[in-house]
Amino acid sequence: MTQYNFACPCCKASLRAKPKLAGRKLSCPKCKADIVVPDPPVEATSETAATTKTGPPPATEKQKAYATTLGVVFPDDIDIRAMSKLIDDAQLRQDDERFERLNQLQEAESQVREELRAEVLAECDEEDPRLSHATPEQIMEAMGSRDIGAIMITFEYGVLNGVDDLTGEKFAICSTDDLEDEDLKTILSWLGAAMMRRKA
Repeated sequence: MTQYNFACPCCKASLRAKPKLAGRKLSCPKCKADIVVPDPPVEATSETAATTKTGPPPATEKQKAYATTLGVVFPDDIDIRAMSKLIDDAQLRQDDERFERLNQLQEAESQVREELRAEVLAECDEEDPRLSHATPEQIMEAMGSRDIGAIMITFEYGVLNGVDDLTGEKFAICSTDDLEDEDLKTILSWLGAAMMRRKA
């Protein structure tokens, strides 16, 4: 029992106190009279003493078995609270180790991906060096030779922040020889309308 009841000797109000307050002089919260907290009942004292003497129960066999799987070393007479603390600490260490291994795997994966990409690009340049150094006009000429009509819009990467920036020499349009200026206007207008319909 953590608290017990007693009556104020002045106003008879029912009050509560913890056993450790026994013998202390306090003011009654009801009548404000100075009173001395009486000793707790015998049963409360006995229960408190028994609890203090007993302490936490020993760790369960299930706890010990699980702690062993985590690699925790513990004494045979360990109590349940101490065992819980050891298990929590071991689980936190395991989580930290898992995150560290995951980060290492992700870094290794990124490195392999970059190396593979570099190899593929190098092979493409080696197989067709013209493509890696071709100008937009040369690409359009190659498309036209295959009877493919094409339009290419080129601009300096990162300089376009909106429609208002499409001025001056920031971008250029080239096309295959089979497309006239009016054709370009029609195709670009149609593409713009199509994009607006998709957004709608």
